[in-house]
Amino acid sequence: MKTPYVVGPPVRLPGNFFGRTGQTRLFFETLAGTQTHCVSVLGLRRAGKTSFLQHISHPEVMASFLPDAGRYLMIYVDVSACKTAAEFYGRVYRKLLSSLPRTPTGLDHARSTADVYDLESLLYEFGDRRIILLMDEFDQLRTADFNADFMTELRALAGVWDYDLAYVTASYWDNNRLGNFVGLPPTSPFYNIFYPTPIYLSGLSPADLEALVKIPARSVGIVADDEDVAFIRHHAGTLPFFVQAVAADWLMGKARGERPQPSQLNQRLTPEMSPYFEQWWSNFSDVERDVATTVAQEKPVRRLPYDELDIDLAIERLKCYGVLAAAGDHLWPDSILFAHWLREYKGGEKRRLVKGAAPLTPAMATQMSGQGRVDPAATIRQIYARVRQMVEDVGAQFARLPAVYARKSDEELRDQLLLTLQSGLNSEMGRLVFWQTARSELGIRLDGEDVMVVGCHTWTGQKVFLSDVDQLLGFSSTHNAGSVLLTLVRNREFAAVAEAIAQAMPHHTGYVSADGRRESRQDYRLGVNGDPAREIPVSVILCHLPG
Repeated sequence: MKTPYVVGPPVRLPGNFFGRTGQTRLFFETLAGTQTHCVSVLGLRRAGKTSFLQHISHPEVMASFLPDAGRYLMIYVDVSACKTAAEFYGRVYRKLLSSLPRTPTGLDHARSTADVYDLESLLYEFGDRRIILLMDEFDQLRTADFNADFMTELRALAGVWDYDLAYVTASYWDNNRLGNFVGLPPTSPFYNIFYPTPIYLSGLSPADLEALVKIPARSVGIVADDEDVAFIRHHAGTLPFFVQAVAADWLMGKARGERPQPSQLNQRLTPEMSPYFEQWWSNFSDVERDVATTVAQEKPVRRLPYDELDIDLAIERLKCYGVLAAAGDHLWPDSILFAHWLREYKGGEKRRLVKGAAPLTPAMATQMSGQGRVDPAATIRQIYARVRQMVEDVGAQFARLPAVYARKSDEELRDQLLLTLQSGLNSEMGRLVFWQTARSELGIRLDGEDVMVVGCHTWTGQKVFLSDVDQLLGFSSTHNAGSVLLTLVRNREFAAVAEAIAQAMPHHTGYVSADGRRESRQDYRLGVNGDPAREIPVSVILCHLPG
């Protein structure tokens, strides 16, 4: 039997699209005002973001919501197919050019790249038409060669009064987090052009879910009763892709006259859904991961070691994305498949919570390894603890005297830090040699072996920050005790940068765990080159340098 459910590709025909009525209405109400707003659409991987964009741009749907639908021009662009801003502008340029009734002389249909000025000059050709640029997979800004200039250019394009242009971004990360990642200031006017409330693609309503199960089944002669719908909803949750995946599995059994077997369904579908759940997991913060796991284990979330506000925000976010469901204070996983995956694959993970310990002295290192013999590993750990404390102290000194240090470059502050380390580390530890890079890192070598690297970099956004972390890990050797990154917060809001770092670190490819957080220091454990056996501590120390 050919399945009537759409499992995998985006839904392209309005007749196959179920639900999202409230989100669709809100979208067109926002779009159709006298002055249009830009809109942010947020959803998990496989939440149906591409299907939603295809739905709202379909001529039949547009005509049912817009009295002057012919005035609107929807241009869809998959940003994940663009590695640079020039490729993005080139794609938009070609699509706009093909939408003109006649091609102006001198314009090239075949060009693969363009710039913001090429695009602006072409937009003038559209007169009174309202152009809506649908930018799918906007999260691509995190991984490709995009920066803050790209978002600034988008803002400038939308601000021209001689044509009517608006954006719709579809992503998992909201635009504030994406902007922070590429170094866009929180006060950038880019954020002002968007409608204040994003459109979340959370789960379907009970009526919409029932229709999604029953109508396709009826088209192939299978009747789904209320018990069948309840079974599918219980296992799949309410996100359309997972509903259709479970419904397709149920339908095959129903056609053979078999009763649903929950344990067999979980065994079949959990491995198939695992790649999508892994993508969710990689984007969750530590708080969100712990909340989701705790709910799946039917334990109280209020016992988690986080502030009440952090827990509340995590719960609300997971509910908006359709991960958790709630009735009053009672929480449960929206999907049994996801809960089963959490218990099966993530329930045993325990992140290390390292409490502060006093640094080892040379005498203690000798005592631990046997009389008269110094344990090299203990000495290396001692060096790391001492260096981290000294970097923290020097950072505090920089912050106390911004008039003295704020105008100095990263390299000059690195050199100041080097003088402190050279005079402060005990020669009893062994023969210490310091080395410097062409950037603003310094390393420490013990008896000919590299044991530690320290970076000193100005904060310019999450993307550059993660690149700085990569740079430190690139110097790591077999005997490396860890790395310390002194992050200089120049003319930025200190608390916002601290939060941005906490959000960014779980997305590093080597991220293992968070080991503690204070006002000006965050401790983590990272795997080097993806090797879990080479796990090292990395401490981020923040230094506020206003002025």
